[in-house]
Amino acid sequence: MATVAQLPARITKVTRSLPYMLGLCRQNRVIVMDASELQAIGDTLMCLVTPDMKPKDLLKAVRKEHPDARKKDIARAAFHAIIANADQDPGKSRNLQAFALAERTQQSE
Repeated sequence: MATVAQLPARITKVTRSLPYMLGLCRQNRVIVMDASELQAIGDTLMCLVTPDMKPKDLLKAVRKEHPDARKKDIARAAFHAIIANADQDPGKSRNLQAFALAERTQQSE
């Protein structure tokens, strides 16, 4: 993993911290979700999502399967699942889109 000393010199001091740059930090270690974890959470989302499910309930259900996943990770996986499965199951994709958008707008506030 890259450390601050290994970053290019053109990065300003404001953006030098790795957690700021990557948006992820746990216990002073940078953790980046890999594609397989993203895929696994996306598959779980596709299995669990129903038309009448509230975003909060879907989040709780996914966290039972993936306890280390953060809200942001789950929202990213939802967008990934929408893209991957839009042509196969448009109903579930619409429900996931509503969930992902709700989580993204909630995080930015």
